[in-house]
Amino acid sequence: MGNPGDFSLLIVDDDVLTLTSIQKDLEEEGYCVTICRSGVETMELLKEQPYDLVITDLLIDEIGGLDILKWVKRENPETVVMILSGHEDPTLVIDALRLEADEFVTKPYDPGEFIFRVRNCIIKVETFRAIRKAEQEYRRLASAVEQLAEIIIITSCDGTVIYANDAIFTVTGHSKELIIGKNLKEAGFRISGMNSSTEDLWRTVESGKVWK
Repeated sequence: MGNPGDFSLLIVDDDVLTLTSIQKDLEEEGYCVTICRSGVETMELLKEQPYDLVITDLLIDEIGGLDILKWVKRENPETVVMILSGHEDPTLVIDALRLEADEFVTKPYDPGEFIFRVRNCIIKVETFRAIRKAEQEYRRLASAVEQLAEIIIITSCDGTVIYANDAIFTVTGHSKELIIGKNLKEAGFRISGMNSSTEDLWRTVESGKVWK
């Protein structure tokens, strides 16, 4: 897990003792913690900036924990939400999970277990970050590949084309939409306007010699 100080946590509870106790425990772990005592104030904070983890009591005021959960998952799906509750009603747990709560903790709780669950939530945050970074890198590489003058073709083991860049049309006269999903050694595409080296490569691809 990364440096706890790199993660922003918002704690919401109308009970001052609970709020300050959670704040103390999490700040001792190194987390950057913001506290809030009302649902109304919480919504204002969430609209100003996103948080990595929101830990909210289920019953607060006119805007409760489930309302906060619904808003967060709609507006900032990557934000992880932990619900706290002093009630053991299983329907409340089901409602929270149905609304995509990431954790549900019943009060009173064991401090050690609570910190363990917070760490699990942070691991989810790190996973979201890693996925977002990978998607950004994929888009960057995909854009670069599409702009290459050389043909890029990716096939399955049997020779079926699963990807081709835009250069395929310039070099072969065939659009990538026509080629993708086709087995080149069975489709019999005609070759036109290629230089000798590209023609040799294309004939190799068509022949299936590179496939096992």
